[in-house]
Amino acid sequence: MSSGQIFQIEKKNDNWIVEKKVELPAAPYATTLTKDKEFLIVTSHGLIKVNQDFEIETLIKEGFWRCIYTLIPFKLLEKIYT
Repeated sequence: MSSGQIFQIEKKNDNWIVEKKVELPAAPYATTLTKDKEFLIVTSHGLIKVNQDFEIETLIKEGFWRCIYTLIPFKLLEKIYT
């Protein structure tokens, strides 16, 4: 089983505060930030977008990379999905 999370980390009064924002449907392999400040994340199963409210939109449910390990050219993905 693969999984992942997004956390918000900030420093207040010399203390670090960590807050879990969202549980991802699969393990993240790579991510980039879109021009709309949304996360575009390649996961072990597909491609998702996470908006500023930490809502998840599945863009590709089962990616071809699930069985192979490769790097995706993010500039191409940004042009397709943003």
